[in-house]
Amino acid sequence: MIRTHVMFCTGLLVAASVGALLTQVTCFQKKDLTTTPGSFGTTVVEATVGRINRLTAVNADLLTDNRFIRRIAWVETTDGNEAFTYSDPNYHGGIWRVDRNVYDITLGMYDTPTYGSIFADIEALLEIDWNQTTWEDCRRPLYSALAARMFFHSLQSNVPQGLNSQAVFWRDRYHDEPSDTVENFTRKVENLESEGCSVKGIDLVFVLDGSGSVGSANFEKTKSFVSNVVDAFEIGADQTRVGVIKYSSSVTVEFHLITYSSKALLKQAIGNIQYIGGGTQTVAALDVMESQAFLIENGARPDFNAVSRAAVVITDGQSQGPEAVAVPADRAREKGITMFAIGVTNNVNNDELNAIANKPNDFYVFHVSNFGAIDNIVAALEEKTCNDPTPIRGPVVNNTLLLGDKQFLQQTVPMDGITLGIEAEEGNVVMFVSTDTPNPNDAFYDYRLEATEGQGRVEVFIGPEEFPDRGNLSVETSANEGSRLVRRRRQVSSQNGTDGGLPIGTVYMTVEGLEETNDFVLRVTEGDVTEPFTTAKPTNAASTLRPTSGYVGLVLGAIAAQLMKLAHG
Repeated sequence: MIRTHVMFCTGLLVAASVGALLTQVTCFQKKDLTTTPGSFGTTVVEATVGRINRLTAVNADLLTDNRFIRRIAWVETTDGNEAFTYSDPNYHGGIWRVDRNVYDITLGMYDTPTYGSIFADIEALLEIDWNQTTWEDCRRPLYSALAARMFFHSLQSNVPQGLNSQAVFWRDRYHDEPSDTVENFTRKVENLESEGCSVKGIDLVFVLDGSGSVGSANFEKTKSFVSNVVDAFEIGADQTRVGVIKYSSSVTVEFHLITYSSKALLKQAIGNIQYIGGGTQTVAALDVMESQAFLIENGARPDFNAVSRAAVVITDGQSQGPEAVAVPADRAREKGITMFAIGVTNNVNNDELNAIANKPNDFYVFHVSNFGAIDNIVAALEEKTCNDPTPIRGPVVNNTLLLGDKQFLQQTVPMDGITLGIEAEEGNVVMFVSTDTPNPNDAFYDYRLEATEGQGRVEVFIGPEEFPDRGNLSVETSANEGSRLVRRRRQVSSQNGTDGGLPIGTVYMTVEGLEETNDFVLRVTEGDVTEPFTTAKPTNAASTLRPTSGYVGLVLGAIAAQLMKLAHG
């Protein structure tokens, strides 16, 4: 009879069949290349940008940068892959090529009261006292990116939306002498962003304002925008599904998520949507979206697939007021639907947009001055819909990932903690876990768990000790949006949400497929449900590092002892 056992490895619990004992144990704790001098590569840049985005979500004074910092890393050094990134011993600008005078400007900002809250949050969230840094620290990716981000913030808090406008801003203001042309900036960025979304799939519904104030010509631009967003995703029954609702004086479901599994047919259907004119019944449209668009029978994936659900509302006017639109929008959030709002022209009611969208509004509300400028936000919307971690909606997640596919997840953690256990029913998957930052990857994680077909499950217990006091940072909870780390963030009056319990924090996961086809099961259980002898963490200093060969040897010795007990039992 094959027995199952559990072993402990540097904070991780690994369950495997006895027959698989000689297989190399794959379990690591704590890796951070974002603060390691000389680190480079796309995963490093993505992890670094993710940490800065976390800072932006926390701080009231930092506005979203519309992918500007991400783009600069690619334009300046191809994510640090260019040989010159670190080769000059006298130049320390790092991946973002932060010149000495640019860094000095950020150091001078430290004692300016205007920026006090930002530097306080940098220290609380990222554990960096900027006043103690040097230019040489910019050889660390996070420091280089922070310096670039703070420098541009000192010039203007609102980073331009459009790619060409960003290119001009970068050329004219970043270096004393322009290092490249606007044309090359845009060409490189277009190449960077041509790959599209690597996430397994999304259930994505567009809610389009077709009222009289929009006009036929502008409605055509709205349809073109939707079509351009669709281009970033792989469309299919097992990939991204798209539905469209049109509204004016009445509401029409143009097609459901289940209708099209071909991108060509989907884009043709979008092009065939007819403009009708009339009033602006946004509340009725949100009611239909919330109650019908994400039903299983209409094409939404079941909860156990943990596929992201997102709705994008595009409007140019005002409807029934923020209190009215908040009701169906809040119901949608309670069902795990992420709400985006796009306001076109200056006639929109900002309070309504804020009531429709998730918080922080800086990340989920987009403003464009006219329909001709709406394509400026395509990349930012694609990134957010693609990379937003999905709240787990049940105790089990079961999904299939192809090679390179990723699934971003999040789970609130109760006072008793939770146990995460992942098993590969087919293929091989890796799961990166972070208690701090969404979308952990191989450059930045708290835990790395790898599960292989036939070798049982891998588990980690996330307890209260994973969420130490972070100074002035705390967990803010809302009944319809889970929890997030905040520092007294400014919220506009129409950002809705009420307290719903008090979790100790949120844990973020990235599951990635490593073979051609990978079926996995992730189980989330409240409390520590691991074997009793595995629940105590090592007390030596090495427990915070990746396991050494000596420590793994001790673990294997413990396994041998357990096998002896099994053999003689």
